Amino acid sequence: MATGKEAATSELVWTSCALGQLLGAGVVYSRGHGTHSMPFRAFSIASLLVGSAACATTAAVQAAGVREIEDIKELGRSFRQYLEAILGKSQ
Repeated sequence: MATGKEAATSELVWTSCALGQLLGAGVVYSRGHGTHSMPFRAFSIASLLVGSAACATTAAVQAAGVREIEDIKELGRSFRQYLEAILGKSQ
């Protein structure tokens, strides 16, 4: 289990990766990507955007304090109880 300082550093790394990929996608989109074909350029931009979203999601999950599978299970139970309280118990 990571200590507070290690966890904060990990979140910073994931956030930096997300930002870097997002900026890279913006540069490729605005300036182009050399003499490569259009499908390659579109795939490059899409890959950078998907990677950026994955890194940002990982950073958000870690910032929320989810570190282990048990944390995810507890979050699911809490969410399920919340929905049942709001929507009523389904059949």
